[in-house]
Amino acid sequence: MITKQCGNCTLNREISKLKSEKAYWRAMHSKAIERENKLKEEKAELEAKLKLREKQLYGRKSEKKSGKPENDKHNSKKNPRGQQPGSQGHRRRDYSHLARFSAF
Repeated sequence: MITKQCGNCTLNREISKLKSEKAYWRAMHSKAIERENKLKEEKAELEAKLKLREKQLYGRKSEKKSGKPENDKHNSKKNPRGQQPGSQGHRRRDYSHLARFSAF
């Protein structure tokens, strides 16, 4: 009878050990599922952002030209930049106020 109780004691210890391991692995599995769901949500969010950026970059109006033709820009009432036609250009610098020396 003593051996029977000791056999039950070892079995009970083993059962309690297995139950605790079972609880541990269940907790680890639930954490892994939670982490996987979080990563799936993050992936979906990043894919949506990527789709939006690609639409902005390569979308229909990304390189659309303005409605005005090129000639209309030059014919506007503003004066064009730079030297104007018919205006006097730059002159040579006047050095008459300097003394003259021979360079030998």
